[in-house]
Amino acid sequence: MPAAKIATPPSITSLSLHSTKYLIAAIYIEPVSDGFDFNEALERVSLIFGIAAFSRAVVCEKTLEDILRKAPDYLKETLESAKTFKVEAKRSDKKFALKSPEICATVGGEILSKFHHLKVDVHNPEITVYVEIRDTAAYIHADQTNGAGGMPSGSGGKAAVLISGGIDSPVAGYLAMKQGIEIECIHFESTPLTSIESAQKVVDLVKKMAKYAPKNRIKIHFVPFKELHMALLENVPESYNITIMRRMMYRITTLLAEKYNCLAILNGESIGQVASQTLSSILAVNDVTNYPIFRPLCSFDKLDIIDIALHKIDPITQVIHEHRAACLTEGMILLFRLGKDFLDQAKSMCLRRLERHDGVAVHVARLAAGEVELHIVIHHMAGGGTALVSTDLQQLRNGLRVDQRTG
Repeated sequence: MPAAKIATPPSITSLSLHSTKYLIAAIYIEPVSDGFDFNEALERVSLIFGIAAFSRAVVCEKTLEDILRKAPDYLKETLESAKTFKVEAKRSDKKFALKSPEICATVGGEILSKFHHLKVDVHNPEITVYVEIRDTAAYIHADQTNGAGGMPSGSGGKAAVLISGGIDSPVAGYLAMKQGIEIECIHFESTPLTSIESAQKVVDLVKKMAKYAPKNRIKIHFVPFKELHMALLENVPESYNITIMRRMMYRITTLLAEKYNCLAILNGESIGQVASQTLSSILAVNDVTNYPIFRPLCSFDKLDIIDIALHKIDPITQVIHEHRAACLTEGMILLFRLGKDFLDQAKSMCLRRLERHDGVAVHVARLAAGEVELHIVIHHMAGGGTALVSTDLQQLRNGLRVDQRTG
């Protein structure tokens, strides 16, 4: 079962020209030369789970004189654009001469003396000036930026995530990672029954997720599933096909989870979203594994899921759009037995797989040199449009992917 490591730009640890200090409830990243890229550092920090908020700050000596000198200068541009402000102080070093209320009053008075247009508003200020007195230094900064939140990556153990190439499973993986769970992705690959574009889409989606992972890496296991897939389609009644297939997938996933020390299995199911995600179906699938199966999206509707994908995961909907043809034909299995009854079998297999979709037309025509062309037209898809799938006998003999394009 081949696995691939997905890498994206390195984490904050690879930024040169900086030092890092870990103090109580805070991490300080300080430049050691002028070549440090603050904007790049802030961008990377924003993607680290476990960080509630962050901000740029100026370092001061732990003297009132240095604080009063640097605060107005460092925040000059911010204060000039505001009308109201307040000062908040945190005195972790109790040896500092002034208490927190005295620090606020003194720093606030100094700011008012330099910016005469400002007024103090302790309830709803435009700008809050923070003064932190720590053990080694004092720090001054303005309003904080919300971080990614959640729990530190890996603090919640490791889980195997079933990833299909749609929008749901990456969002489920993202939410699990936010709770501190390290993930390994598992994709069941059935080329040429499913297109090679579907596999590539999985890689592209996981690249987006990897920005939030430890060292910006997530491992994907591609499970060769074609032979089992064909056996299921040929031997299992249509009404049971999806349930039995999913039970097979969870048996395999359980073995992989045991091998790679995963403590749970995750998926992107939302209860009632499709027929295979009803409670009765979920119960039937769960029965094949003794691993806990978590469904982070179980109570989400599609709009909730899309909102997270749009605004959190870089966004993954761009990948979905780029692989639109693969999305449209996902699950449409083309099975053929070459021979004199090729046309009839091709047509019946397509109809059997697609009969539950409204507005689907399947046309099989004999062309020159023994070629066969299939037109699968989907009228009721999101955004409208047409999916055209075409192939020929030689492609099928060679086991190549079907060529896809949207119209």
